[in-house]
Amino acid sequence: MNTYTYSYRNDHGHEPIGRIRAMSLEEAKQQIIVIKQLQADVCDKLFVINQEESHATRFQSDFHQ
Repeated sequence: MNTYTYSYRNDHGHEPIGRIRAMSLEEAKQQIIVIKQLQADVCDKLFVINQEESHATRFQSDFHQ
């Protein structure tokens, strides 16, 4: 399970306004569509969805440096 954040597309700082746990980016998008009660095309116009880097991945990358 991965964590995805979403932010408003027009926010140039991309400050996250929410987090979703999902198996894929598409599943995260579907959850946002349900939560925000939007159609898929409107969701794409309003939000940017990014996968958060996991703590385990960060630890592994720091360890290998």
